[in-house]
Amino acid sequence: MKERSNEEELKIISELGEWIMKDTCFIELVFENIESIIIPRERIRKLECTPLKERTNVRTYDTNYVRLQIDYQDQMELNYIPENYEYPLGMFIDNPTSNRVQDRPNILGRILNYRDIVSLYYMDDKEEEIYGVYVPWSEAEEDFNEYMKVSIEPSYIDILIQNNFD
Repeated sequence: MKERSNEEELKIISELGEWIMKDTCFIELVFENIESIIIPRERIRKLECTPLKERTNVRTYDTNYVRLQIDYQDQMELNYIPENYEYPLGMFIDNPTSNRVQDRPNILGRILNYRDIVSLYYMDDKEEEIYGVYVPWSEAEEDFNEYMKVSIEPSYIDILIQNNFD
């Protein structure tokens, strides 16, 4: 697989940024156990993924750095207790439990409960993938990512996933 030049990489990053503003309507966060939540673009305060390295899949990349900030309206949106639900978030067709933040804002709390985001998918208005980005993952633990840090700020969740060793 060919490494991109800095100029090519910046162009892709710029294009992804433009899609956030134009074509992307949702960001799907996929977790280590294959659960996922779908966040509407309006809730995304900031999203940076750099540098991007192309994978063998079309429109799928690896990155060493992700900064994601997601708006929430009140603290109740951060209270997610998975044991209270019969079905997992996402994972299979016809799951009666919605994994969309606009339907169940409290599922944002899933991000706080576990440090295990594996990938982000930029999605269009039909919730079809435009681009996929795999985040850096620490192999030290199977279930959680030591590279992932999450903090609660007034009105937003701040997520930083960074591999300082590459």
